[in-house]
Amino acid sequence: MTGRAARIEWALEQAVALACVSDAVSEPRERRRLARVLRDLRREIGVSVPKRRAAAILGVSVPALERWIERGRLAVVRRPGVTREELDADAVFDLAVEVTRLREQGAQYGVLAAAFARLAQRGAARPKLRPNESARELRQFYEQTTPLQRLRIGAELSVVGTTLAARGAAARAKGRS
Repeated sequence: MTGRAARIEWALEQAVALACVSDAVSEPRERRRLARVLRDLRREIGVSVPKRRAAAILGVSVPALERWIERGRLAVVRRPGVTREELDADAVFDLAVEVTRLREQGAQYGVLAAAFARLAQRGAARPKLRPNESARELRQFYEQTTPLQRLRIGAELSVVGTTLAARGAAARAKGRS
């Protein structure tokens, strides 16, 4: 395998397999070790996955994936300087883990829909906002969410903003001393 897309597909396959295996590990130290490896693999994947690679990992066609994107179930991302849309890596990872688990349990049909349903039950199926989304896309996302979902997103943004501000203040204080 060569190229960015192939490296992403390999790392995503490994991360999904590791996530599925980590459920069976009960020893806390080993779980932490697996979590570190998984974090490194997810860092290797980056923020986006090409549609063709995501479709291959999920075991669906690109047109089928496009239909899920059109329904607003999968978040798209544009890398700076690139016009082609890719899929949010976190969303693809979560979906791929659920699809793998369902297939291991014997599911053959409607696997993607069942995976979306499982993620929705856990509250993990929400697309993430990215700074390079157009105003039209942001408005569309806003209109598709409920007030409770908007409140949850606002709370998450508040935590992120507070954390960044605290770390910035600590870094400035450290630089003065």
